[in-house]
Amino acid sequence: MTTEAIVERRPSPERLVYLGVALLLGVSLGITPALEREAAAAMVSQVVLAVMLLLSWLDLTTLRVPNAIVYPALAFALAGTALVDVSLLDEAAMGAGANLGIMFLVALFGRGSMGMGDVKFAALAGSILGWKGGIGALLLGFSSGAALALVLLVLRVRSLKDSLPLTPFLAGGSIASSFLFGFVL
Repeated sequence: MTTEAIVERRPSPERLVYLGVALLLGVSLGITPALEREAAAAMVSQVVLAVMLLLSWLDLTTLRVPNAIVYPALAFALAGTALVDVSLLDEAAMGAGANLGIMFLVALFGRGSMGMGDVKFAALAGSILGWKGGIGALLLGFSSGAALALVLLVLRVRSLKDSLPLTPFLAGGSIASSFLFGFVL
């Protein structure tokens, strides 16, 4: 086997991240039923928050929120909620749907000023925070993002044509909202 053939078989760092996230989600979901309710709820919430922080970092560094991470994380959040307490699944689904709908409308009327990755990330946030916490996360995320954008504009570090990644602000809003409203679990 040639060196070129070996190099071609090595997965890219991006694929290794996707594989690591898939492994984390799969193992976590597999052990959820074996845990006591409180421990399972804490684990599901913490895994989703960890993935949200990873997605924030990816958005900061690449201006992308990969579907290969956000879709499995959303499925994990909903499945994990169902495994912990199926009666909470409605609240998680309503949170995901409310945030998805709100952000889709913002993206639609914003005519390309916001990426669809942010829309899907908001659905993930809503799935773990519920509809009240999810909307709180959107409000906190947008207001903190707008405040920073205003400062950067005033200091002439950025112009109106420049873009800022929104996902880190939505993640920060989600964390703050979790303290205000709690998690679905």
